[in-house]
Amino acid sequence: MIEPIIEYLEIDPKEGAKGGNWQLFGVEHNEYYNNHYYEEVRRILLESAGIYIFYDSMGRAIYVGKTERQSLWHEAIGAFNRPRDEHQSMFAVNHPRANVKKVIRNRQIVRRPFVLYDVARYFSAYKVEKQHIAQMEAFLIRAFANNLMNKRIEKIRLEVQD
Repeated sequence: MIEPIIEYLEIDPKEGAKGGNWQLFGVEHNEYYNNHYYEEVRRILLESAGIYIFYDSMGRAIYVGKTERQSLWHEAIGAFNRPRDEHQSMFAVNHPRANVKKVIRNRQIVRRPFVLYDVARYFSAYKVEKQHIAQMEAFLIRAFANNLMNKRIEKIRLEVQD
């Protein structure tokens, strides 16, 4: 059984408490922000195991992950903050952060490592029965093979039932 929890949720990154990991969205309450929808999504992700997918700004899948023991919320936050340099890189211009007035020359586009919070703009999550989680992740990685890399991809094992 596969049950959608959230599909193509626009990520609104919020810095974690005390400068910790970036969160997919905030659930804080103040006079300007009081969104019970995000609270409910977070609650369900905290209670669930399964599969999650991050997408770039064009809706292309850039990362598929799974969790069997940890909650989808904690696993997705970990992936959102984990450097991807071992598996993925992107082309970008390194913009200066200091002395901006002095920098007028052209900068080169270079391949550089990134963290998912740099490029992920949408998020989907699905509850999946525990015995199917690993196979579902492997299937999705293969389905998005042009955009995803995962060193565990070779472990897919499809069982044919009579």
